[in-house]
Amino acid sequence: YACENRDRIYLRACESGALPACHNLALTREEKDPKLAIQLYGHACEGGQATSCNHLGGLLFMKAESSGDTGLLNEAESRLRVACEQNIYEACTRQATLLRSRWLDRSQWKEKDWRGLWDLLNRACDGGEPFACFELSQLNLMHPQTATARCREGDNLMCVALQVRQKLAFKNHNEGQLNSMNMLYRQPDFQPVFTQARGQLAVACSASIQLACINLAWMTWRGDGGVKDQGRAMQMMQVACDKG
Repeated sequence: YACENRDRIYLRACESGALPACHNLALTREEKDPKLAIQLYGHACEGGQATSCNHLGGLLFMKAESSGDTGLLNEAESRLRVACEQNIYEACTRQATLLRSRWLDRSQWKEKDWRGLWDLLNRACDGGEPFACFELSQLNLMHPQTATARCREGDNLMCVALQVRQKLAFKNHNEGQLNSMNMLYRQPDFQPVFTQARGQLAVACSASIQLACINLAWMTWRGDGGVKDQGRAMQMMQVACDKG
């Protein structure tokens, strides 16, 4: 009866105005009674619990993805935005994922909208959110020819990533040179790009995203973006292998 007693205490505290108790009770109901969980998260979110807004946005997003309900999708985005603005970095990642939903109309998006999506992922990664860091690392490490092809085929986020990578690779040249034909005859320095990707992979690997650990191990083996340490790289590969 321990769980029943715990939930009874949570309910009593929630009804008395303790919003963290409403959140905790919602956590216990996400799978058993998602409708009640949404109500409880909504109450706590309206009261200023940013973590509850994140969970609420996540549940609404899942419902919208399965149903194609764009109204629900917009509500989910609104809740996640509130949480992200209050530095709940998982909410920033979820918001970035939601903004690429197949149900969302992006036909009127401008470059600034795609830049905003990129900034969301960066904000989440800077806050230590591993999935955002891993996604950014994938964009940073994609082969230039593949990345360029994806951009030309309409992957606007990849286009933004290419712009950021270009500025890093030619950071020792001034803006005038970047916009001139002379840039074609200068050799890019990809080490700043690799350094950034290596930091992103380190965050993701620390959260046990094994593919991130493997990519980080390869970079450590080659010395891309940091110290070359083949012994350490082998250890990282072994750990990833042992974990399947």
